[in-house]
Amino acid sequence: MQEQNYSTQWKDLRMRIATFFVSWIGGFFALATLSSTFKNVGGWFGVLWFIAFFVAGGRWSSFPCPRCGKKFFKPSAWSVNQLIDKCPHCGLQKWS
Repeated sequence: MQEQNYSTQWKDLRMRIATFFVSWIGGFFALATLSSTFKNVGGWFGVLWFIAFFVAGGRWSSFPCPRCGKKFFKPSAWSVNQLIDKCPHCGLQKWS
């Protein structure tokens, strides 16, 4: 069987994960700074941060499998497990 090169797709996944963590952790620091400096701006930034955080999490969760194209992180009844190490549909190992 011929081995496929999925490096571009895995690079996209790394970018999605990094975007999630930057929006999550960076938002705390930015919100704390803005709230203490500009009282009126902090509330609006909090709303924008909330939206950005959930959009970034949704992009990470909806990553398509490089081999089969289905969602790599299969949702369960309550959440999506982004820590799985292989596609639940075709068995492709993460980062292969």
